[in-house]
Amino acid sequence: MNFLVSLFSKKPNTIQVNSCLKVSNMWPSNNYSTLWLNQFLQHHQLLPPQRCCHIFSVFGRVPTINQQELNLFISGENVHYKAFKRYQNHALDIADVAIGSDFLTAPNYVRLPLWVSYLFPPDADKATIEKIIHQYNFSTNTLDRPIKFAMIASHDKRAGKRKKMVSFIEKNCGSVACAGKLLNNTQDLKIKFRDDKIAYLQQVAYNICPENSNYPGYVTEKVFEAIQAGCIPIYWGSNNVPEPTILNQSAIAFYQPDNNNAALLEQIANINATNNIASMPRFTPTAAEHIWDMYVALKQTITLALEQKNYTNV
Repeated sequence: MNFLVSLFSKKPNTIQVNSCLKVSNMWPSNNYSTLWLNQFLQHHQLLPPQRCCHIFSVFGRVPTINQQELNLFISGENVHYKAFKRYQNHALDIADVAIGSDFLTAPNYVRLPLWVSYLFPPDADKATIEKIIHQYNFSTNTLDRPIKFAMIASHDKRAGKRKKMVSFIEKNCGSVACAGKLLNNTQDLKIKFRDDKIAYLQQVAYNICPENSNYPGYVTEKVFEAIQAGCIPIYWGSNNVPEPTILNQSAIAFYQPDNNNAALLEQIANINATNNIASMPRFTPTAAEHIWDMYVALKQTITLALEQKNYTNV
């Protein structure tokens, strides 16, 4: 079934992956058993023998819930966007554990945005998280890269900010290489780098990487991929305060839709003149601690949910 068709289908798209795993309304995948959340369960041996886990997301109608299964909801998207409003409450009323990016307080909710799964493995300990952060914390050659400005995006259907950002940068700073489907003007990503986004971005100084919609806390992998590649992110989203306990806000250039963006131009000019990005950490000093806290909270909340079902792995 076409992904966009399944998104608005009347019936949930449910797949029995194996005897222990069922998924509904998930992103397209060739192997759902490799889902970060499923691997997290397996690594920590949380699911009791002979019990099934049901992982579901937002791309379809609310699925039928079997109380004998461990039901885990993971949003991954901005549930306040109109297409996903049926999940605006993060399925807290039916999920044993709900996982999202909103700042909520509920006994069965864990804030663990999807970007975590892009940077950090499901079996990570705190030392592993610290090592990965150290790997991406500084970049010394950013301004020497052959491509000054680039964007990789497939569409501009929700907020409509991506085309405007490209137009603004091209008018005031220089040409923008658009390597994705949106405004495409180069085939290098596909042909030269074989769709390896990080490898392509390692040739780029400034990566235009806005979210597709804005809501406090809704931060995807986009800004983190820019940081992975050593780019300077030009960002819009999460009310322009993306993960303040984790990301150094001074190492991100922010686009403001409703003003003349003089501050953005001044920041770019200052970076270009001083090359101070090389000595500017991308993460906060306590980033690893905050990310590790998410891991701990997820394990504890799933453990509690299993105890409430009156079956455990002990």
